[in-house]
Amino acid sequence: MKKCIVLSENTYSPTTTIRTLYRNIGAMEVVKRFRAQGVKTTHLEWVGSWKHSDLESTIETYFSNSTQQYIAISVTFSLENVINLRPVLDNLRVKFPNVKIIVGGNRNHDNRLNDFIDYVFLGRSMEMLDAWIQDEDMHQFATDNPQVLINQNIKFDYDVPVIPEICDEDLLNSKDILGFEIGIGCKFNCSFCGYPLRGTKDPLLVESERIREFLQGAYDRYGVHNFYIADDTLNEQDVKLEILANAVEALTYEPNIVCYFRIDLLDSRPQQVELLKRCKLKGLNLGIETLTPAAAKTVRKTGKVGKIVNALKQVKEHSPQSYVGTGMIIGLTGDTKEQLYNNINYLKDEKLVHAISPYNLTIETSKSGVYEQSYLSEFAKNPERFGYTIERDLEDELRDSRPNHTTTLAWVNDWTNHEEAYDITQDILENLRNESFPITTAFEWIILLAMNAVKDVSESKLAGNGHVWSAMEARIGKHKNLYIANKIAQIQEEVQ
Repeated sequence: MKKCIVLSENTYSPTTTIRTLYRNIGAMEVVKRFRAQGVKTTHLEWVGSWKHSDLESTIETYFSNSTQQYIAISVTFSLENVINLRPVLDNLRVKFPNVKIIVGGNRNHDNRLNDFIDYVFLGRSMEMLDAWIQDEDMHQFATDNPQVLINQNIKFDYDVPVIPEICDEDLLNSKDILGFEIGIGCKFNCSFCGYPLRGTKDPLLVESERIREFLQGAYDRYGVHNFYIADDTLNEQDVKLEILANAVEALTYEPNIVCYFRIDLLDSRPQQVELLKRCKLKGLNLGIETLTPAAAKTVRKTGKVGKIVNALKQVKEHSPQSYVGTGMIIGLTGDTKEQLYNNINYLKDEKLVHAISPYNLTIETSKSGVYEQSYLSEFAKNPERFGYTIERDLEDELRDSRPNHTTTLAWVNDWTNHEEAYDITQDILENLRNESFPITTAFEWIILLAMNAVKDVSESKLAGNGHVWSAMEARIGKHKNLYIANKIAQIQEEVQ
């Protein structure tokens, strides 16, 4: 019998301060694909929280009475989570010499994987995975590294949006957070952005009824009522909002849903205001990035501050239940230090957003040179075009921890450089924390909702309270440990 274990971890890195508590929908899709090919498959989540001894013994137990073994590791953010698993994987390879170990989900290869991973699938991988499981010719996905496969020509009638197929084996409960996609890709191509499938003009969209069935089924069967939409931009098309609104209005309950949202479109497309109201979203993650007109031009966003302010007021009026958080980029060409502080203070003092997440501009390239084609932002491909002069590569000089498979570039522009931008970011973060103003994204806000730490947006200030998050860390750990204990017991009972 062929058996597969899918491993997943949703934290950004082993040392991150960003909280995540999402079930991994990419891994759930991998489980679905293996099962469709007749491979008995189960899923172990939050592997970064497992004791290595428990993880190894659980996988060994599951693989008993198997003739062929697969370990598929789904990466959402950081390959460091995979590197940390190497001792477990090396031991399992000794016990099961024919095991095939694969990694997918990332978009830039790390050469450290070459020594202990059989194949790496970069980018959107479902077409490649199906072909690989069936032992088909993989030459169309080949790269200069024989262990790395990339699909540079995504078929949108094949690699479709993910709606998880959940089951009892997933051990879901009311505190879990599930994700889904309405469409894949984004029709925009912001110059700083490294999201996949940018510039996608006409992606395949999911039917409203499928979303309704998923949302209703998750609630009826397991009490799950907290969700995130994985689309890069929910409101890039009116039809996406219509699909979601129709699904939500047909439910027997009101779910908590958060998403990425482009705020400037709300002013230019007034019809979206009513659609947003119907969607009843509990959290909007915005990318305002800047309110300085010259800097906005650099990132291919509107420089008309009035449009953004008007749109934010519209959200406040017509979607008052929505927690609104935005990112702000520190270091954009055309900005100034004075304007940066003024912009952030304006958003905060006028109560236009509930949270601000400042981050210093980082320009990265691939250290391995093997990556999915949209991995590099326009800034990284042609920094001079956007006003950045690259001075050198940064290695051990970095004060923040960067992945080993990326090269971070030292840059200078018309008013600052990478080092000063970092210092300004830290200063802004300190100021916000001193005022207890949240830096929490909408995707962290839903964790507070799921864990019953807050009841609604009227308690948004609690997202900036360090004591609240200290308590949350304990709750998150307890939630994961309960899952792990139940999963171990489930597998032991299954193989007896």
